[in-house]
Parts: sequence; structure tokens; C-alpha cells
Amino acid sequence: MITDQALVRSLSACEAMASATVICTNKEGVLTENTLQVREFWLREEYFGRGTFSSFAPEILDLLHEGMALNTTKIRPGSSFEHIEDQIQNAILGWGIKSMNMDVQQLKERCTLVHAESFNSEYQGRVLIRRNADNKVHVHHKGTPEAILAMCSRYYEETGDVKDINDDTREALQGRITKMKMDGLYCVGFAYRSVTAEHQIDHEGHFHPKLKEDDSILLAFVGLKAPCREQARKAVMDCQDAGVNIKIITKDDIHTARASAIDCGIIDPHDTSTGEVIEGTTFQGYADDERLEKVDNIRVIARASTLDKLLMVRCLQKKGHNVAVTGDRVEDAEALREANVGLSLGNHGTDAARNCSDIVIMDDNFASIARVLSWGRTTYNNVQIFTQYQLTATIASLVIDFVTAISASEPVTINIVTVISAGNVPYAMLQVLWVKLMVGTLAAVALTIDGPGTKLMQQPPTDKNEPFITNIMWKNILGQALYLISVLLTIQFTGESGYQLSDKEKDTMIFNIFVLCQLLNIFYLRNYEGSLLRELKTKRLFWGIVGMIVVIQFAMIEMLKEFACTERLNWMKWKVCIGIAALSWPVSLLIKCIPIPKTPLFSRRNSQNFSYSRFR
Repeated sequence: MITDQALVRSLSACEAMASATVICTNKEGVLTENTLQVREFWLREEYFGRGTFSSFAPEILDLLHEGMALNTTKIRPGSSFEHIEDQIQNAILGWGIKSMNMDVQQLKERCTLVHAESFNSEYQGRVLIRRNADNKVHVHHKGTPEAILAMCSRYYEETGDVKDINDDTREALQGRITKMKMDGLYCVGFAYRSVTAEHQIDHEGHFHPKLKEDDSILLAFVGLKAPCREQARKAVMDCQDAGVNIKIITKDDIHTARASAIDCGIIDPHDTSTGEVIEGTTFQGYADDERLEKVDNIRVIARASTLDKLLMVRCLQKKGHNVAVTGDRVEDAEALREANVGLSLGNHGTDAARNCSDIVIMDDNFASIARVLSWGRTTYNNVQIFTQYQLTATIASLVIDFVTAISASEPVTINIVTVISAGNVPYAMLQVLWVKLMVGTLAAVALTIDGPGTKLMQQPPTDKNEPFITNIMWKNILGQALYLISVLLTIQFTGESGYQLSDKEKDTMIFNIFVLCQLLNIFYLRNYEGSLLRELKTKRLFWGIVGMIVVIQFAMIEMLKEFACTERLNWMKWKVCIGIAALSWPVSLLIKCIPIPKTPLFSRRNSQNFSYSRFR
């Protein structure tokens, strides 16, 4: 799983992922890219794309350059906004240099930074700049567009004209802000005002006399977006097809969070159902019973806190869900511990989050989470397949040995230690060792070598309340074992009289049929993805194991007959052995058609739930 960017810290987490029904995930860097891109630029209500800034008045361009290039104060380390705000500032700065031909070095030489406050898109940051040429002081504001608009009484047009913001204009501007957020954009507003010489500035940036707070001039709105990861949308669809619900828990506002959920395929834009997107305060405000009732329908929690993630995990578990949750902060540690599977983020996650998680997603990509889900189901299914194979061979051999020993008036229990210590080791012991090696080791590798495929991701999650060995597995085990027992015991008791076989030929055919049946059972139990040609190319180890079993079995009968206590078989006897073994396949298909309750009566939720399909 390391090659799929998943570091497993707890082996039991793989089994738990097989029964995961809900994944609660972060949005930033998991479903979306780690970098923001400027998508929209608005001057008042006019949209301007790349290459259209040549029509702007030089005065406006100068002010925009100052606000974008010099208002880039670093966020205080450890702030919860540090990562996203740095992304916003870097994206705007890079876009300004590329699209508006902004010369940062020239601006720094032309202006002196008087005072700067940390930018925070939840509120607004302020920078005081003195132009060296005319000694004018400009106050630039950058922050959430609602806060910026509230402090502005005028706005600039591209011609350089300044106009008042009346009620109609303010309403139109507010509508533009809402539309940008509904499109999933991070919105940043820019405003400016010029300070006269009569306003003295102290070392903390305070003005004397104090300036009016609603007399700035609106410059522009910038919309940024973190695009959905290329593989995330497909990964979300794969998880939904697998019966796993995806829920986003994010700090974004409700409009941005909903737009991102639509982009990633978590919410259907044509679905008019309500309650899918709520804010964290609303979720916390629900009564316990109401929260449990609504939790299944909720797809996105916006403006979420750490408590919202923990509440979501606990509510889903009370509803009987197996929950996997992602986390990257120290505050997420409790949610990661409470969840059935805790998934920490390797790139931007803290050490505390990683230490409390079961699996570390090293590339922070949701596609890797989907691969972990697929690996969990594959691992669980592979163990079930091998268990069915092992029990079939064990039950058949135990019954045959028991009946044979009883019929021969031999003791049922053989003390192997006594036999070995006495030096009386029968040659047939090599046959036993070969069967044990094939059934216990080679078959285990052959049946568990398969990695994740598509078939298991098209089935519902494993029910954690159901037994590991299902009724369908028991049906297959007992059906195959009974066929093998009946055939081998028939040869054992009628081989000499009915088919004129010598004692050694009879024992050799029993041994050969048993091995060939187990070999064909490996083929029957495997999951197949694609054509035979693709299987030959991609499953070389599997085919190598099959080839090795065939070669060793042939050698033990035809070349090592003295050492292995076998008798060489002619072509007709080989055909009989192969035919009996091949007949086990149609017998398996007939067994599959027998109707049977899917699970034992004591664990079934619906006594009328019958299944006619194979367990895999």
C-alpha cells in the first residue's frame, strides 16, 4: 500500500476499511488542489479577464499594484488561517505579476512601508504606504469583501473616475459577492484611501485625529479557486458506487463549500433536497435526537470546527455506520481516535494527528483514500477466499483419513512424534508434506496476491455485524468437501475390485485427484479482472505458482515414485484424474445455485433475505 501513498500504522485498519460506510473528509488539499488560482477580477460590476488591463487609467493600476504587491504581510505562525491565507496572497501576487505586468521590485523602491497588519480573509488587513515621490500616505485594505464593502462609500471606474456608492450600487455589489461565493470562489476585496498630512501616525499605525471607517474607495474584487483534483471526482464516484457516503467538513463558508461539493460530485446540482449543506453552528444547535435524524442526509458542514467533526463521527457511529475520518491538526486527534479508521494527512498534517491515526495518506489525495478503501475490501475478501479454500481441503482430508483409519481397524489418532522418534517414517509422509505446502503456503500466496480491482468496489460494504464465515461460504465449503469425499472414498473402497487398480495405483490416484482438485479450486476462487491475456501479463507470480505445482505433482508421480511412495500412471489414468478434478468446477456452479440464507439466523436482520450469489 506504500506504493499507493498509504502508510498503514494499524493492520486492523485494513479490515475496518472493508466495512466503512462513511468517509468524513477535509476539502482543502484532499478533494481540491493545494494551490489557489485567480479566476475572476471585478472592478465594481465589470468583469475583466487576462490582457484587458491596458484600458485602465494609470492611477488605478498604480493603486492596484500597491494593494496586491505590498499588502503581503505574513500570517502569524500557528494561526489556523496561516496555510490558506498564504495561498491567497501568493496566488494574487503571482497573478498580478503575470497578468498585470506588476513590477514588485520597482514598487518597493518607489514606496516606503509605514505600517502593516496581518491579512486575515475572515476580517481584513491594513497596510500604510508612503509614496517617496510626493510623500503621500495611502491606506490599503484587503480582506473579506463584505467587510471591505462596508467601509467604502465610493468606487473607482476603469477610467479613473470616482463615484458614490448608493443603495442600488451597494445591493448590486453585494449580489456580485454572493454570486462569486456560490461559484465556489474565495473572495478578496481591495480598498484604498489617501491620508492627508494633518493625520499623524504613531508607531502602532493609529491616526490622530481618527479617520472615518466608512470613507474608503473600493478598488476591486478578486475571486480565487482551488480546482478539484483531477482524480478526486472519479474517486468520489467510485466510493459512492461502492456504497460509501462522502461528507465534507470544511472551514469554508456555506456557498463556497456547496460549490466545491458539486465540483467534486458529492452533491447533485439538480437535487433540490434541503439540509445537505449546513453550517457548524447549526449542526451543534440541533438536539441530540434531531442531529441523529438529520446526520445521514448531511453532505457538507461549512464553517466547521473540530467539535463538528467529532460530533459527526459519534452520531454516525450511533446510527450503526463504520466511519473513516481525515484529520491534519492537533485538534483532530480525538476525532481520529474515535473513528473506526483515522486517516491523517502526510503533507500538511501535524505529528499529533499522524500519531493518533491508523493510516497516513502521504500525498493528501482523496484518490489515495479511495485506494485504501479498495485495499481494505481486497484484503478482507482475500482472507475469506483463502479461509474457504483451506477449510475445504482440511475437512475433506480429515473425513477421508478418519473413515479410512476406521475401516482399516487402525487407531484414529496417530502420534507423529512417536513415529519419528522411532525412526519409522513412512514414505507417504512426503505426500502429506507436499499437500500441506501446497494448501497452506503456495495456495495462500496465489489466492492473496491480487491487488485492488473494480469488482469489489461495485459491491456494498461488508457488514461488520455479520460473521466472517458466511452461510454462502459454508455452502461452498461443505459442497466441495462432500464431492471430494464421495469421489475419493469411492476409489478407496472400490478401486481394487471395481477398477482393477493395485493398492499403490489406488493410493496414487487418490493423492493425484486431491491435489488436482485443490489446484482447480484455486482458479475457481480467484477474482478475475479483464481478459486471459491480461491475466497472463499481470499475474505472473500466480501463473508461476500454478506451473510449479503442476511440475512438482507430475514429478512426484512419474519421476519420484520410489521416494514419494507413488506409482506411475498411464495416460488413461491421468485422464480419469484430470476429468474428476475438472468435474469439481461444474459441481461448484451447481452448488452456487442452491438457495440458502445469506447469513446465520442469529445474525440476520431480515429472515427472508436469501442470496443465490457467491460470497465474493
